[in-house]
Amino acid sequence: MSGHGFIAVALKWVDLRPDVDPLAGTVRHDGRTMGLSLADAAALEWALRLGEAWQLPVTVITAGPPGAQAVLRDAAAF
Repeated sequence: MSGHGFIAVALKWVDLRPDVDPLAGTVRHDGRTMGLSLADAAALEWALRLGEAWQLPVTVITAGPPGAQAVLRDAAAF
């Protein structure tokens, strides 16, 4: 299945270990624990497999603050 097109993967930048205050219910985030979730990593893996099988390029996108660029670096490592 070659031809025109590409596969797009939308990845999110998430806190892998959020700190939740049990009394107030507030959530505190730590930039050191932000990253790519296992579910998003699996989605990226499948997209790369399909891209190889179908001979299509894979494009990764994300949105967020400047720290979200870490997700794109992680994706490039795949």
